[in-house]
Amino acid sequence: MIITLWGVKTLLNTRKSYLNFLVHFDLDQFGKIQKLGKFVGNVSKNFIIPLNLKFKRTYSTSETIRKENLKFISEHVPKKKSIFDLTDEEFGYYLAGFIDSHEKDISIHNQIWITFNLKNQSFAYSLKKRIGFGNIKIIKNSYYLIITNIEGIIKIINLINGKLKLENKVTQLKNLIQINNLTIQINNSDSSLLIINTYWFAGFTDGIGSFQILIKKRESKKEFSLNYQILFKKDFLLKEIKNIFNGGYIGFNKNLNLYYFESSRFNIAYKIIQYFNKFPLQSTKYLNFLFWRKTYIFIQNKKHLTLEGITKIKKMKTTLESN
Repeated sequence: MIITLWGVKTLLNTRKSYLNFLVHFDLDQFGKIQKLGKFVGNVSKNFIIPLNLKFKRTYSTSETIRKENLKFISEHVPKKKSIFDLTDEEFGYYLAGFIDSHEKDISIHNQIWITFNLKNQSFAYSLKKRIGFGNIKIIKNSYYLIITNIEGIIKIINLINGKLKLENKVTQLKNLIQINNLTIQINNSDSSLLIINTYWFAGFTDGIGSFQILIKKRESKKEFSLNYQILFKKDFLLKEIKNIFNGGYIGFNKNLNLYYFESSRFNIAYKIIQYFNKFPLQSTKYLNFLFWRKTYIFIQNKKHLTLEGITKIKKMKTTLESN
């Protein structure tokens, strides 16, 4: 790009004051001015920008992103295995994680109750179809898959046997076996395999996990982060998840009386994306994950440094929050 020396000096002295171009001129980038413009501030308002001047409006990137050196994620989304494509072993781990995520008892009145929030009505019916037993009921603010048939109870026990993490859920299974005079031996779970080597974490996230796109404005910068969060009544599972991903933060929410695990670090986001690429979510949260994943790729490809990219990220954030 060719400009006169006085032009360079003027640009450098007035870079923060040109109209509404908020951040800075990047003289190494290209983008054409389509019309005349005027400088304001230290320069006369009659000063005219030459028509052949070229620049590109850019936005500062956050220090956090620069320091983390984002690892590459392919734009290609792996083909999703539906709940009907999973083997019984895979589905058993998924179902165990989903059951572990809910506070409510799995065994009520010698029946198996599986809880769903109101947004997951269609998923509740899909789960019922995959299991092959039960009825869906809505009580207060939740859907319940209630299994009363002894064949259905036996099937559930066999699917999740040895895969649950919570002792109270294991105890409830043992009580069901005893009450129904069944001869099923309950196995201990292998905690070293449950979290990231099976579908357990996918089921657990579908139950109580959440994905958030955060945008903070600091001076002339917009800082982006991808937050993953779990709220849970016990902290030992959250500590195990933190150790598995080698990062994140565990705290306590006094208002909700719940512990929480969260991470907004991009190196943790990378690991979470890699996990869900292999073990996809099955509820409506799968769409939330896709928006979260796409935002990572936008930032990876530096699209968050453009006005168009910021606008698209904001739209994804709004859509994610409304789901």
